[in-house]
Order: sequence, then C-alpha cells, then structure tokens
Amino acid sequence: MKILIWIGVFIIAAVIMTVMSVFGHLSAIPAAIIVVLATSVAGGICMIWDNRFSFFKRNIEPSCAYCIFGVSLGHGDIACIKRGIMSVEGRCGAFCYEPTKRKPEYARNPVLSRIIDEDLRI
Repeated sequence: MKILIWIGVFIIAAVIMTVMSVFGHLSAIPAAIIVVLATSVAGGICMIWDNRFSFFKRNIEPSCAYCIFGVSLGHGDIACIKRGIMSVEGRCGAFCYEPTKRKPEYARNPVLSRIIDEDLRI
C-alpha cells in the first residue's frame, strides 16, 4: 500500500508540474519545492498509515532487550549501537521495537499447574 501512496503523490506532483510548465510558471526552484513537498506529504501519509494499520501495538514499554539497535551479550547485558553497553532493563530515546526479539509471557494453565508427577505415572 505504501508504494501506491508514493506513486500517487508523485503522479499528482507530475501533473502539477506539467500544468505549471504549460502556463510558463515552472522553473528549477518551483520544481524542487514541489518535489520536496511531495516527498514530505508521501512520508506523512505513510507514517499515518503505519500508525493506523500496524500489526504490532505501539504501546510497548521500551526495553533494550527487544530494541532493534541492541544485541544480547548474555548475563543481562545488551550491546547497543546508540548507547554502548546497556542492561536488559535499560531504555533510551532511540528505542525502536523489534518484534522478533520479544519473548511473550504465557499465562499458566491452572489445570496443568495442578498436575504432579504422580498423576502421570503408570
């Protein structure tokens, strides 16, 4: 969908530049301004699209453990590209969520938690 947004915005920009050239008002500076505005508009629309139709929720509590910039070193340490060595509980303003690094906590099944080894013996 994002590619369609970019294509659509630049088609509109091309039409505007064509109309301006027909009337003789197009030079290098207005053309550059139109391209910059088109890029800004397309980026803004894509950001709105990401926030509205995101598969992953945006209200994730920041943690270096599942940040795109961090790599686990073991023993509770994370090597961060932005901040250096951080703890797993650490966080900073450069946090960018990486869903593949997060390990969800599963709710324990109350029925299975009551089963003990004696119940499974034959």
